[in-house]
Amino acid sequence: MTQTLTALLSGAGVRRLLASGFFGAIVLVGATQAGAISQPECPPVCASGPPYAEVTFFAATNHDIFQLSSPFILDQSYSDAAGSGRGIASLPAGELRATATADPASAQFTVIAKGVDIFTLGGLPSGTPVTIGATLDAAGTGLIPLDGRSGGVMIQLDSGAAQGFSQKVFQAGNQVPVNTVFPIALSAGIPLNEVVGTPFSMDYFLRLDTNGGTNFDFLSTAHVTFALPQGVTISSDGSYSPATVPEPATVALVAPGLLALAAFRRWMQRA
Repeated sequence: MTQTLTALLSGAGVRRLLASGFFGAIVLVGATQAGAISQPECPPVCASGPPYAEVTFFAATNHDIFQLSSPFILDQSYSDAAGSGRGIASLPAGELRATATADPASAQFTVIAKGVDIFTLGGLPSGTPVTIGATLDAAGTGLIPLDGRSGGVMIQLDSGAAQGFSQKVFQAGNQVPVNTVFPIALSAGIPLNEVVGTPFSMDYFLRLDTNGGTNFDFLSTAHVTFALPQGVTISSDGSYSPATVPEPATVALVAPGLLALAAFRRWMQRA
């Protein structure tokens, strides 16, 4: 089921896709063609539940590729008449990467990198209720060589109980200059009310929609991080190795020491 770029990037279209679970269950048409696809596809193999890594291409022919077993790291490239791209999803790193370039005559070339994992909190007695924060940050670049052509970038976090996303749409000659590289930064966050020792699932994705020669390069990665209260740890069935963000109280304690260290270094340089 090929979706038009205009429909996908409209606010109403995004809300309909999110409500329908479109990003987790994609109906594909056509047969496997040229590219570097080497993992199971849907159909006939579809993920039945987390954890898994997933890379999807919407092109002249659509492909939905899964990594269903450890180490849950998926790196896939694909190209056809609609364009070329690459998607990477790593559950152990909580990391997504992608690049997409549409053919100048193409109406759509899309790459989606997605991770779905089961997390468990520890460090405190089992059954302790805890509120944590999850954040997905992404940074990349865009280039739209033709005036009036457009593209969009979107990230999302979804735990079922909470959902957060960030989306940006660009048109050459309007939001961005024609045929000039421009920076893109997105951030999405959600609060999670969980219980120590009780597993919970969360999925996160990075989506690049291009047409008419547009290029988006997010190979510099998008990362999932967690803000954890003191003493709380996090692990996952996908072997997530946390890059945690300290809570504000911790930052308040550490910041003066860092400022003092910086001042000392400046003093030593002048001496």
